[in-house]
Amino acid sequence: MENTLLESREFAFDIAEILAEKKAKDILVMGTVKQVGVADYFVLATAGSAVQAKTLADFVEQKLQEKQKRVMGRDGNREGRWIVLDYGRVFVHVFTEELRTFYNLEKLWGEGRYMFKPADIAKERESDKKKANKKVTKAKPAKPAPKKAVKK
Repeated sequence: MENTLLESREFAFDIAEILAEKKAKDILVMGTVKQVGVADYFVLATAGSAVQAKTLADFVEQKLQEKQKRVMGRDGNREGRWIVLDYGRVFVHVFTEELRTFYNLEKLWGEGRYMFKPADIAKERESDKKKANKKVTKAKPAKPAPKKAVKK
């Protein structure tokens, strides 16, 4: 389970970086495994308009398809004010400012949970690497092979 959570977290961080690349605002990666049950993480982002929300969602889909990651479901595209991309263990929510404020998922699902902004992601990834390195047990050095006698 821990490995799956770590993979989901890395995937969510990748999505946050893709959204940042396309100038999404107020990006937040939120752990939801205990509250939601169907997803380990939500990635939230704000768009300046419905057109930008569609553009952001399309960009995420395109970038992840390039990495062989296919969206399992997409909803809200018609109006574009709140678009949800379902990647299994990670859901991406792209909102217009008005709907992000109105629904306030951070408060609804995020109380007491960990949340990461793009500036935190590099630090968290480094921390994850250090933890992983500590878990790897060092193998005992191999005994040197006995030296063969050299005839003169």
